[in-house]
Amino acid sequence: MPLNALRLLPILLASLMAACLTACGPSRIYEQDYPLAGDTWQQDSILVFKVDVADVEKAYDLFYHVRYDLDYPYYNLYVRLQVQDSTGQEQLADRHELVLLDPQTGKPLGSGWGGVYDKDFTALQRIRFAKPGRYQVRVGQYMRMATLPGLHNFGIRLSEHVAQDAAEEPKP
Repeated sequence: MPLNALRLLPILLASLMAACLTACGPSRIYEQDYPLAGDTWQQDSILVFKVDVADVEKAYDLFYHVRYDLDYPYYNLYVRLQVQDSTGQEQLADRHELVLLDPQTGKPLGSGWGGVYDKDFTALQRIRFAKPGRYQVRVGQYMRMATLPGLHNFGIRLSEHVAQDAAEEPKP
């Protein structure tokens, strides 16, 4: 094996391990990240995720994923969430505060290196869908700036809810 190929072998093995560890498990229904053009999120830019839900007997958890850098001017990020069914009827609307940096120290939260950080947030737990079909999960930034710098990606993940103990019951 040539010397250059040997140097790439650890990188390839690490990439393969990361892909295996982060692959969709049986409880993940949907996962998608959107790259934000120019590492900015425009206030009028609503991210639309199209999620197919087949089993309405199960409860689900919704998570956010944010990739950001230190050009982000605030310690938190407010987002608006709207869930619409296949007819466009609003099923749920909410606003969430996502804390990206420690408000006291300014230290980035989450994991990362090279000045770019990833942070996951629980948005909703034990949610139920009224009927099977394609739902639109719409998310927009709800901050004071029309152009919000320092945000690289925003995504969601929908997973089947896993009860922490046998006594936990999903909310209707």
